[in-house]
Amino acid sequence: MTEYEDEYGFFMQVFDGDDVMTYPNEHSGKYPQKIPSPKQWGLMISPDHSISSEHFNQN
Repeated sequence: MTEYEDEYGFFMQVFDGDDVMTYPNEHSGKYPQKIPSPKQWGLMISPDHSISSEHFNQN
C-alpha cells in the first residue's frame, strides 16, 4: 500500500569545485560529508497529499 503525506523534509547539497552550497543555508560547509539532523532540513508541503512516500524511501 502506498502512503501519502502532506509534509516532507529535504536537504540539498551541491558541490562546484571547492565550493559547497546547501539548502537550508544554516548548514556549515566546513564538513560537507556531515548531513544535519532532519529537524534542520527545509520543508516541502503537499496540501493535496499528491506526493507518495515511496519516492522518498528508496534504498
